Amino acid sequence: MDLSDRVRGQYLGQSFIGQIIGYSGAANHRQISIRFNSPVDVVRFESFSNLRRRSKPRSTNTATHVGISQMVDHG
Repeated sequence: MDLSDRVRGQYLGQSFIGQIIGYSGAANHRQISIRFNSPVDVVRFESFSNLRRRSKPRSTNTATHVGISQMVDHG
């Protein structure tokens, strides 16, 4: 995955489509900053929500904590 790539996946059980806007950390324990197309609730409490357009979930070189499942076609 590269900067500006469009991605889709699951974050805390919610589907999202977004764009990679940044990286930090070593390649085997990287944080990927994603700008979601639509706000995603970043908390799991039924009585509280926190909608965000950006998030910085953990990642590894083989799978992501956020659950990015595929790249989105640029066309």
